[in-house]
Amino acid sequence: MSTPDTSAPQILFVDDEPNAVKYFQRAVEKLAPVITASTVEEGKRLLDTNADSLAVLISDQRMPGMTGVDFLRRVKEIHPDCVRMMLSGYVDLKSVGDAINEGAIYKFLTKPWDNELLCSNIEEAFRSKEMVVDNKRLQEELRAANIELARVNDELRGHLRDKSQQAMRDEAALGAGLGDLGEVRDGLEPASGAGGLALAEGHVSSSSRTGRSGRRPPG
Repeated sequence: MSTPDTSAPQILFVDDEPNAVKYFQRAVEKLAPVITASTVEEGKRLLDTNADSLAVLISDQRMPGMTGVDFLRRVKEIHPDCVRMMLSGYVDLKSVGDAINEGAIYKFLTKPWDNELLCSNIEEAFRSKEMVVDNKRLQEELRAANIELARVNDELRGHLRDKSQQAMRDEAALGAGLGDLGEVRDGLEPASGAGGLALAEGHVSSSSRTGRSGRRPPG
């Protein structure tokens, strides 16, 4: 087993043939750090402990204890974002075909492999992984934006509701104030019509009488 390097996206290669592991590392060492496991159980443990940094998983088909197809099916359930590939010289076309159709296997390559083709497929797998990561990031950003938009809308509705209630209170207070003003105006309004005129004439007549009674006749 090789020591993980978590500074970059990594490749997990699961194969029980030491020579295959050696040649694989030599072929892809320029692409990304490689973690290796010689058993499926070891591969599971490495995948669990390095899930955040592992981008591509490549397994041999004929592994002790479990076939590569069954291993990759389980990986799909537990770590669906990890791009899964198979590399084997012994092919069960039906099981491999079923696994590909189920989405458990992204690509199948045969042994012995062509280094250029192997690297090309791994690079493509890295791009696929980047697309998955970007899509998840965009979905998360969209979800966060929708939550923020809902919060702002709720806040605006609250402000509008408060303003509407305040406007109704102001309108009621204004109506009450106008009513009180009308009552005051009615209480201060002078008498009109004949009554008012009679008061004025009475005042004048009284003055006239006072003037006449105050004179002494010439004598």
